[in-house]
Amino acid sequence: MAPLDLNHTHFILVDDGTTGRFSGADISVRTRLEQHIMEQTTGEGLKDLKIPVVLLVVEGGPGTLKNTKEAVEKKIPAVIIDGSGRAADVIAYGFKRTRKKDNKPLTMEEVGKKLMSTFELDYDSSGEPPPKAFELLDQLNYILQDPSLVSTA
Repeated sequence: MAPLDLNHTHFILVDDGTTGRFSGADISVRTRLEQHIMEQTTGEGLKDLKIPVVLLVVEGGPGTLKNTKEAVEKKIPAVIIDGSGRAADVIAYGFKRTRKKDNKPLTMEEVGKKLMSTFELDYDSSGEPPPKAFELLDQLNYILQDPSLVSTA
């Protein structure tokens, strides 16, 4: 168990009763909260302005790919911090690769080894990537399909 970071003033805690493994319960709560924030307006002046939302991806695991995909589905821009580790590095790597090939989707041959090692997945008995690797590849390709919604820093 990790302590709460004293540099934060507020926390949103989500508990679905799962112990010993990542359940992803926070993803749907975070998505609904982001949607609610996006629908709010400033209420200042003659024109109400929608509150802008951006996703900042720093490190992260497989759930971060799902979070990023859901953000992009809602047209929320994502800033990927290249070099911060794991999911962020996979997305940044894919971002660079797709730009070199006119935004065509990535294949398992191109990014499979990176996905497998980054997320500590094991090849099946026939030497093929597991279904989870293909699920992550699909999420990665969805994230990268609209270059106007993703940038790296």
